[in-house]
Amino acid sequence: MKRFIIIENSNSAHEEGIVSLVKLLKLKGLYVVLLLGKINMGRAMELKLDQFADEIHVIGRCSGVFKVLKFRRCDDVIIYNTISVRNSVFTFVTSYGRGRNVYYIRNANSWLKYSWHYTSIVDYFTRNISTYLNKVMLSGAKMILVENSRLKNYLVSSAVKNVEVVPFKLYDEFLQAPQVSAKINFVVPGIVDFRTKRIDMVVDAFLKLDKGIRQRVQLTLLGRTKGVMEESKCREWRLLLGSSFVYFSSFVPVLDFSRIMSECDAVVSALIVQHRCEHFSEVYGLTRGSGVDAHAISHGLPLLVNDDFGVDSEYESSTIKFKDAEELSLVISQLVTFPENLDKLKSVAAVNAQNYSLASIFSNTTLLWEDL
Repeated sequence: MKRFIIIENSNSAHEEGIVSLVKLLKLKGLYVVLLLGKINMGRAMELKLDQFADEIHVIGRCSGVFKVLKFRRCDDVIIYNTISVRNSVFTFVTSYGRGRNVYYIRNANSWLKYSWHYTSIVDYFTRNISTYLNKVMLSGAKMILVENSRLKNYLVSSAVKNVEVVPFKLYDEFLQAPQVSAKINFVVPGIVDFRTKRIDMVVDAFLKLDKGIRQRVQLTLLGRTKGVMEESKCREWRLLLGSSFVYFSSFVPVLDFSRIMSECDAVVSALIVQHRCEHFSEVYGLTRGSGVDAHAISHGLPLLVNDDFGVDSEYESSTIKFKDAEELSLVISQLVTFPENLDKLKSVAAVNAQNYSLASIFSNTTLLWEDL
């Protein structure tokens, strides 16, 4: 019996991506096994992944290497859901077991390019050894999975073959209608990290709102603060915006995250599109997935994002772009003053999101079935 084995053994909160993969594979009637690290297992249970997968097993960081190698069979398809610098050795070693390997790529340049900027001797060698291992794995991969067509096109232009799109999050067609709130809630999903997001631009836009408009809106930063600097700034913004500003100092539980997303009216973010993460230079929306558009799409919500961030053509008509805080403030004011415009934008977003439903993605997925 052919098994599709999904491995997640990192600290990254990518379990929602596993949900999308499992649903897609089960719709095809395939046998799905999850091998999860201890941290991932807890979040997976919150998402009730045990109700979707046929088997779930816990693997450790070091002992997991031997467990995976022993577990693999010749006819298995192994899908590595997260490959980071921290776990590239684990992925590299276990990929030499029996069966065929599929890698879900989230940061393309870490697979394609060596990163020569200096940070520390240890990091300098670690990240480039990781890239070397990734290049070796890429050459032997049966298939590559990515979250959007822009990332796929980037890899294909770099001579990577057999790339298939499976979104990080699928549109949930069965979401209950959100409760009517006294305020219009704009949500910035994801960790509050000043290295990758211009949170200050979004907050400035809200500070520029007329007092009457500001009383009718809420800005929610739906993710933990990255560090001391972010936490300190959020406290300052809370004093300025009062109850119109909500943020979280610690990790937001999966179910709480989903609930807040289902109750919001629009997703907003200002990403530093061309940025250098801990190890590599990446471009959000092109070489690296952001999650911002994925969260909007999964709930069929309008997307407000800075004008240099690329979005899928299927979602352009429900996306509003802005160049600075002044322009974003004007956009928000218009949506609040004329709620019929916001309702229309929501309706368009719900229609556009159908392109990312389970049925739609399944019908557009071919390589995952034909080549494996």
